[in-house]
Amino acid sequence: MNEVIKTDSALPTPEDLNNYSTQTLREELVKAVTMTARSIQYLATVWKELERRGEDLSDLRTGLASYLPLIAAGQLDAEVVVCFAGNKTLLQCISRLPIDDQRRLSTGGLLNVVIFDDAGKSNVTRLPAHALTTTQARMVFDEGRIRGADEQRTIAEARAFAKRTTTVRSSGTIVADPKTGMLKVGRTKLTSGDVMAALVELSEASRDNLSESGEKEKTLILKLTEAEHRKLRVMAAEKNITLDSIFRMALSNAGLI
Repeated sequence: MNEVIKTDSALPTPEDLNNYSTQTLREELVKAVTMTARSIQYLATVWKELERRGEDLSDLRTGLASYLPLIAAGQLDAEVVVCFAGNKTLLQCISRLPIDDQRRLSTGGLLNVVIFDDAGKSNVTRLPAHALTTTQARMVFDEGRIRGADEQRTIAEARAFAKRTTTVRSSGTIVADPKTGMLKVGRTKLTSGDVMAALVELSEASRDNLSESGEKEKTLILKLTEAEHRKLRVMAAEKNITLDSIFRMALSNAGLI
């Protein structure tokens, strides 16, 4: 006889759950994940309809909602978001793959991954996507495709060589440490996210000054590939900034404006 966990009123307590079998609890988790994926797919459909009506949804592009436009456009599978939501880097990599590859990996499909042993010899092993480290994910996935073993091996060897020969790089008063991924300005350590946020703030301040001076703004059309545009949209959502701010910051840093 199948057990059913009742959730009509209050949620069951840990003491209540002790009365259920392990199999029943596992089935509850599977059911919850399925319901979550269906909910995300439904929300993506709602998003698409609101966009069709011309509604401005820029204020909602945070957290999981940042992936709704891709799901609505059929470029990202809702199951992938549920499966890999805990690993942002991995989710970004998989979200750029063809939809069939996304679904295969979200259901436990295996990947060929190059791993080096202590002697420096490379071996190819089969791993599910969720088992990849961040470094392995960046080695395995390219923009919209999965790298083969030979290509992975070349990248891993190049990284190992760079790690052996690179310590700390300095640019004037700013020191970049590849080992920690931090930037050091004097005695202060900053992440790349801190620097980007500050640059965006400067860019926005510059824009406000232009508006106050009465100078009219012009529209610049920039052509990007679909992969480039998707990558920028995800970045903007993660940093909670607009694409306009990213473009303005890039042009300002290059000394073009």
